[in-house]
Amino acid sequence: HFSFKKSPPEIDKLPGFLEELSAQITIAIDNMLTYDKLEAMNKRLWKEKEYLFERFDKQNREFYYTSPAMTELMKDVELVADTNTSVLLSGETGTGKDHIARHIHNLSSRRDHLFVKVNCAALAPTLIESELFGHAKGSFTGASAKRRGRFETADGGTVFLDEIGELPLPSQSKLLQVLEEKAFERVGESIPISVDFRTIAATNQDLMPKVRNGTFRRDLYYRLNTVHIWIPPLRERAEDIPLLVRCFTTRLAETMQKPEVQYVSAAMEALCQYPWPGNVRELQNVIERVTILRGGHKINETDIDHMLHSFETTENNPEESGFLTRYEMEREHIEKALAKCRGVIGGKYGAARL
Repeated sequence: HFSFKKSPPEIDKLPGFLEELSAQITIAIDNMLTYDKLEAMNKRLWKEKEYLFERFDKQNREFYYTSPAMTELMKDVELVADTNTSVLLSGETGTGKDHIARHIHNLSSRRDHLFVKVNCAALAPTLIESELFGHAKGSFTGASAKRRGRFETADGGTVFLDEIGELPLPSQSKLLQVLEEKAFERVGESIPISVDFRTIAATNQDLMPKVRNGTFRRDLYYRLNTVHIWIPPLRERAEDIPLLVRCFTTRLAETMQKPEVQYVSAAMEALCQYPWPGNVRELQNVIERVTILRGGHKINETDIDHMLHSFETTENNPEESGFLTRYEMEREHIEKALAKCRGVIGGKYGAARL
């Protein structure tokens, strides 16, 4: 309350007081709005986190086995799961290394935190550090905002280094340092960030020859290979095939809203005798093809022979079908870009930018 009996000098101070008061009110309102935005963002992120956990659990439930070989392997997985020990998974392509890694994470005390997968073969050599460790705003061309790396995202959880044998040698030393010190610096920053994560690596190669010829660091190999779990190929655990066929058939029929196919005993025997060079992934693709083309029918041995032969022709012998593979299309696409740029790869007018 202001009295009009006050002297004019005091009245003159009123506008300044109101300006200061309005500034404080503005700050308070901004803080309230910012809090509301942060609260809404946290709720959205929590829902996304719950969705990811639900999705990972669903994927883990799709891992089926009944053979003695896989039963013994899963005993080892359960023993090593609830520890912080580094695990190296090896096996042929399509044997289920990704599923085993997720299963280890889900059995561990880190299950309430994220499982972060890093496909080392898919990382661009020039962006590996940014992907793994993050970068500061303006640290390089195109870095318009600060970015968290995969290791920082996995704090409290598990980092899955898939196809670790494909990681370039210069990046291996930096990875080793992070694994040993559990700390790193973002690209463009000098402040160390401490993280707590568990490491699981996977490869479809024999890393020892790469260690001997110097393309894979020996110290990194022994750092990752504390516990080694080899996943047998599908042809060595044929007892799993009937179970896998039934589970894939039911799930795919439900997803595609098609009636389930029925396999006669001779057809199932043919599936069990096939060597499956692509392992479980190839089996799933064949069952998907059968479900699409023969949904609701009874499948006999002749149908299986036709499906397997057709699948082999399309996937392994593309020249016979007259259709380019994705690899061939990518190669042709890159060659055209190089020709257009006259062999220049980097820079403003290089093939990489094009």
